[in-house]
Parts: sequence; C-alpha cells; structure tokens
Amino acid sequence: MTLQRARNESQRQLACERDFSKARAFDAIARGCSAIQVPDFIYFAERNGFYARAEDIEAILRRCDHDANRQIGFSEFCEQVSSDRAPATAPVA
Repeated sequence: MTLQRARNESQRQLACERDFSKARAFDAIARGCSAIQVPDFIYFAERNGFYARAEDIEAILRRCDHDANRQIGFSEFCEQVSSDRAPATAPVA
C-alpha cells in the first residue's frame, strides 16, 4: 500500500509539471530507441545520480513490462507515469 501511495503521489506531481512531456521523458530514457531496456534505464539513472544494482533495475523494469518482452514500450511507460492511464502520442523514432 505504501508503494502504491508513493506512486500515485509521484504521478500527481508529474501531472502538475507544466513542461513534462511523456514523449520527451520516454525518449530521454530510451535514447531514441522504440523501447526502454535495462542498459538504457541504468544509464539514465546513473546520469541523474541514482546508482542502483542491476538486479534492482531489472526488477523495476520487470514489474512495468506487462507483455514480458524484457523492454518497456511507450504505452507501458505511459501507464507508469500517468494517473489517467491513457497513452499519449508515441515519440517519433
């Protein structure tokens, strides 16, 4: 329950940010690719000062990966960052 409350609060905070764009955020993590993979997420996290074990990053991505293809697509990403659950327009690759 605590994790879900923290996630909901993070989603509300993102929704209040005027300059937040799901497509730009996805592209920043995926580095121009069509999906986020473990190395992309590790690179993004470390670039932003968060140093986690690879196993922890894999666990996070597994939880978000609904189709079990070992990567996070744009729609899966939108589910995690949106409180409305509606995917936005996909980034242009």
